[in-house]
This record gives sequence, structure tokens and C-alpha cells, in this order.
Amino acid sequence: MGFKTWAVGEILKAVDINQYLAKQVIAVVTSSTRPESPVEGQMIYETDTQCLVLYTGSHWEVFSYHGPFKEYTPEWTATTTNPSIGNGTLRGYYRRLPGRTVHLRITWSRGTTTNMGSGAYSISLPPELPAETGTRWFGTGMFSLDPNEASIFSAHPVIFAGSDGTKIDRIRWDDQGSDGIENWTDAGPTVSADWYAHFQILYETTAIDSNGNGGG
Repeated sequence: MGFKTWAVGEILKAVDINQYLAKQVIAVVTSSTRPESPVEGQMIYETDTQCLVLYTGSHWEVFSYHGPFKEYTPEWTATTTNPSIGNGTLRGYYRRLPGRTVHLRITWSRGTTTNMGSGAYSISLPPELPAETGTRWFGTGMFSLDPNEASIFSAHPVIFAGSDGTKIDRIRWDDQGSDGIENWTDAGPTVSADWYAHFQILYETTAIDSNGNGGG
């Protein structure tokens, strides 16, 4: 398609409008009203997803997202017996960064009716943004007693290289002793009601387009 410079007095034809103008400006659409015959390099802005989207020649791919963090409800599981949050809190917040990077934040607090289950814990990722597998993704976090923060344990959420890409596989914490880093389980760190935890992790998603799938 290229670039064209019009000569003075040259007639603007329909084909010029369709190729040089319509397909080389950023059209404002929705994710369900994308151009039917896009060309490689064409860009659109989707008002419903708040994404700037690029056509690669085979599929639409998110170029940039400018909206706020979105919220989802994570699933908290364990290797032996699944826990239940009860009257505690478990919230997930995520924001897609340029390209396929996802910034994920998890907040957790134990309530008086929280059942800690048993075994090593996992926390699900946003279902529409699974992680790229085959590599490890590490984050940061902490456990603390609210509001005084008198006891603090550092933590690291980990997505394994062999993961299925649907969850943070383990959360490992510094037990401040000779044993070093441990998996977060019902056995440690010892957290009673009113303790809270916060985790953050950056990972690359396999989702390409703004609807969270592999493109189209």
C-alpha cells in the first residue's frame, strides 16, 4: 500500500480514500466492529476494551492498553486440601502493559472463618490472560500483621516453567532462618486473623488480542 503524495490538482479517487486514508488512520471502533479487510500495519482503537490494536497481517494484536487496573476473583487452591477464604479477603487486580506483559497484583487477608486447608498454595491468574509457559516468572510480596506491621515476611510468587499457565504455582516466603525459602502452606508462615499478604508479578501472556484469545 505504501505512502502517496498527491500532486496539486490531482483528483482524489475512491481507491485512494480506501487505501491511503481509511486504512492509514486510526479508526475508532469496538472489538466486535473491527475492519473486515484489514491490511498489515493498520491500527484501530477499541472503545470497549480501551486498547490500541495492530493488525500484523494475520491477526489483531494489542499494541497498548491505557485503562485502569481491572479486578477479577482469583481461585485459591492447595496441593492437598483446598482452603476457603471465609470472611477474609482475596482480590486480584491486573493491567495489560504494552505488548503481552501483564502486571498482576493479589491482595489477601485472613478472617476469623478463613479455612487454611493443607498443602502448598496456588492462586489463579486472570483466565483471559494465561502465562507463557516454558520459562519461570518471579514476583515480590510480603506477609504482615495489620496495622502495626510488627512482623513482616518477604515472599515471592512463582509461575513455574512447567506450569500450565493458569496460575501462580507457588508463593515462597523467607522463613528468616537457616532453612531459607519455603513454600507458603498451612504450616507457615503462621498467620492468624487480621494478617494480610500482598503479591505482585509481571509475566508474559499468550493472549494476543484485546478479547484475551490467540488472535483473529
